[in-house]
Amino acid sequence: MSTLPSTPKSGKRPFRMVSGVSTSEDLKDGPFWGYPGGSYPNKVYCVNNISGGSGNTGEDWDHPMDQVSTAITAWEAFRATKTSTDAYTRGVILVQGTGTAYTKLTALPSYCDLIGIGAEVRGNGSGIARIGADADTTPASAVDASATRGLYMEGLQFQAGSGYSAFDCADIFRSTIKNCAFFSNSTATNPASGFTFARASGLVIDGCHWGGASGSGDPLIGVHVSGTHFHNTVIRNCFIIGDVGIQIDVACTSTYYSIVENNWIGPGYSAQTLSIDDNSAQGWTVFRNNQIGTAGTLATGGSTRWCNNWIVNGVAPVAVTES
Repeated sequence: MSTLPSTPKSGKRPFRMVSGVSTSEDLKDGPFWGYPGGSYPNKVYCVNNISGGSGNTGEDWDHPMDQVSTAITAWEAFRATKTSTDAYTRGVILVQGTGTAYTKLTALPSYCDLIGIGAEVRGNGSGIARIGADADTTPASAVDASATRGLYMEGLQFQAGSGYSAFDCADIFRSTIKNCAFFSNSTATNPASGFTFARASGLVIDGCHWGGASGSGDPLIGVHVSGTHFHNTVIRNCFIIGDVGIQIDVACTSTYYSIVENNWIGPGYSAQTLSIDDNSAQGWTVFRNNQIGTAGTLATGGSTRWCNNWIVNGVAPVAVTES
């Protein structure tokens, strides 16, 4: 009768994974062998703002980096060494939730998975992998970046200060944001927005939550398309609040093939004046199956792209107003 090998006394472990004996560190690819990108040596960055250091490699939880920005800088420096045709190798940044918020970001990584490991992002305070100050001592945006491409982001909370945005990235292309939260911090009043971008293409925002750490900080705009591009983009399954829920500015001249569907778009702590305000003259973005708090206004094309959107407790889909 065969028996399982005992735990080695030499400190070395068998390559064959044995329950109760082996760990994932025994594999040559290290502790991230099961994660996409885990086989890339030293291109998985662990971040912990309590135990980490700016000079650490971030290669495992025994050597974490101190801030998300440190890991982003390291990853982008590595990407810069790649040839133009091989610059799309993916990195992974793992952010440990602690009792302290991470400092704001002025740059985002590209072709990288940015993953929060912590408490539920819809909560408030310790244990959440959260970026941006917990209080409004020096109001700021949690993210104020110029561009990202190929970003996958999940499990993070972003906190806005008064008059600022939780997440503001001018250009965001070919990216997915899933199960993240866009909050006002605990003492902020009326942040500018939860999520703002000027140009988006191939962007998916799925299952995210707009809220706040207190009951007084609804953003002026939940989702703000402030620039020229909003195409091939999906916003779905989200809880979105704001004095205006979703606003597409008149400057937006490329809105084709985008859809906003299956969301709650309504008031949070304060009243909402308009759930959807689409000022683009192009008339292409589709709004479908959303539960809205007030009403929608589209500059043009309402009869063809406003589909089965409901006012709270309504007995029939609400009609749209064309401005």
